[in-house]
Amino acid sequence: MAKYIVHKRINSIIFTDVTIFAAGLSIYGITNFKYHWSYGIVTFLALFFGALYLFFINKIFRYIFSILFSLIYGLLFAFLGSYTDKQNPTTPAAIFGILAFVISLFFHKDHFNFIKDAKSIEYDNY
Repeated sequence: MAKYIVHKRINSIIFTDVTIFAAGLSIYGITNFKYHWSYGIVTFLALFFGALYLFFINKIFRYIFSILFSLIYGLLFAFLGSYTDKQNPTTPAAIFGILAFVISLFFHKDHFNFIKDAKSIEYDNY
């Protein structure tokens, strides 16, 4: 019997993370290593599908990737929060960074719980 997980929801945070990862490294390669833009497209596609494959196949990579991107979101919002107050930029940076990190971890955890708690249907292929 084959076992299939049936669900309607697609969690877009995973695809957003993978797209940012692949696009960032492709653009970095094009600008710093001066290779042709067509190699950048091939690099983007390879990184995008490779990261998705590793994310959905390997559980350790899934956790590392989620924590890494939560840290990146936290640092990005901490950087943006430091510009909100010119007198004391540390407090808003810490608040924005911690909130972004926790919210991002929550969204990743929500995706993992959804996959773990998904209903499965077993049926024979004819």
